[in-house]
Amino acid sequence: MQQKLQGSENLTQLANTLIHLLLTAQKDKAFKLVLETLESGISIKDVYLHILQPVMYEIGRLWQIGKIDVAAEHYCTGIIQLLMAQLYSYTQTNERNGHKMLGCCLGSELHDLGLRMVNDFFEIEGWTTSFYGAATPLKDLLNAIKRTEPEIICISVTMSRGVPQTKTLIHELANRDLSVQPKTLVGGVAFLINPDLSEKVGADAMTYNAQHAVETAERFIA
Repeated sequence: MQQKLQGSENLTQLANTLIHLLLTAQKDKAFKLVLETLESGISIKDVYLHILQPVMYEIGRLWQIGKIDVAAEHYCTGIIQLLMAQLYSYTQTNERNGHKMLGCCLGSELHDLGLRMVNDFFEIEGWTTSFYGAATPLKDLLNAIKRTEPEIICISVTMSRGVPQTKTLIHELANRDLSVQPKTLVGGVAFLINPDLSEKVGADAMTYNAQHAVETAERFIA
């Protein structure tokens, strides 16, 4: 039986409906459902946090337990990416606040959908963001950090093999002479199932979702 998704009862029902539409390849109906939800007055943040994020987790869970194959997981992920791109045009962003955030997935980490959501939330709150997405080589990422001088670095890790790479990045940052010494926030499934890992890799904080990431970052720069 499908696990109950997080959020209010109405949003949970919408999330479960969206899962059904995705798994039955009803793309047009999936788009219609999400856009009508947004136009009904539900905020884009609530759509992200209480519909799209639970759907992402459930699709990932179904793949992990062998209920859906890789092709189905990729299809669902692709549709959610398209939805997020379309939803972003509905956002109203605050004035630029002068702060910078860099988001990345290291090495072999290919799952960057959650990080895209985090990036959008920072943009909504007025941050200047640099999104480097999936499978960014460590050397290139260090060059990007030196070039863009972010105050906050958000690192998303889904698969456990990405944890040592995260530790290496944080160690490298601590031992480099940077004009801005960034705070590191980690998140993703690997840390959600084992929160103690955030301390072991040397991160400044672990965050549970996009809103929590923004709130944590704002506390660091206050």
